[in-house]
Amino acid sequence: MKRVDGAGLFAAATLIACMAWLSLSASRSALPLPAHAPSQAGAVERPGGGASEGRAGFTAPLALPAARAEAARPLPSPGARFEALATSADPRDAYRAFHLIDRCARAREAEARREIRGACRDIGPAQLRLRLPLLEAAARAGVPGAVTAWTGEGPFGDKTALSQRPDDPLVVEWVRQAVAMIRAAAGRDDVAAITQLGWLTVHWNMGDSERLSALVNHPAEWAPQLRAPAETCDESTPCR
Repeated sequence: MKRVDGAGLFAAATLIACMAWLSLSASRSALPLPAHAPSQAGAVERPGGGASEGRAGFTAPLALPAARAEAARPLPSPGARFEALATSADPRDAYRAFHLIDRCARAREAEARREIRGACRDIGPAQLRLRLPLLEAAARAGVPGAVTAWTGEGPFGDKTALSQRPDDPLVVEWVRQAVAMIRAAAGRDDVAAITQLGWLTVHWNMGDSERLSALVNHPAEWAPQLRAPAETCDESTPCR
């Protein structure tokens, strides 16, 4: 009896295993596809039995009725946006609320009917009266840009008080607070306040009331770019 070589047995077993695997793979590929399977690679089944073609492994998003309804929902009115911002605990929202109603106030001052319809649609006198308190709250909380906007309104919203009543104790106290708030904001790297403080420092030979009067009544002489945010900050471009 001949002795069987171990290497030959291993080669024969390996060949038999490979032939069995190839036969099994061929039988699987011949099976019909399920009725619900997409006819092409990458097709995506849609409700109702249809399918849309796509890249292999990519699932196309379905257009759901709820998503369409959400997209079609109208934006909140100015009054609704104001109420949401004004009742927030975030001082930055107070600054945003100020800008929202400031647009309405400016439109009324200019008697611009188209702008009034858009900015003041459901904003009434009670909300407009909160304009300066909201701005002062944002300024005292250190919101960037708020101190500059607050000083720009003048003492209690009266820009003429600095030139007509400079010795009024209330005006004198407002000037003192305004200078202190500008310095504090500049120390927090508030760019607008740094610009104001630089102008105040250059004109050191003027009294505080006179310097503040120039800042309030002639902003174009020292920083004309600082008025732009009040016109561009709204619900689509929030104040930061």
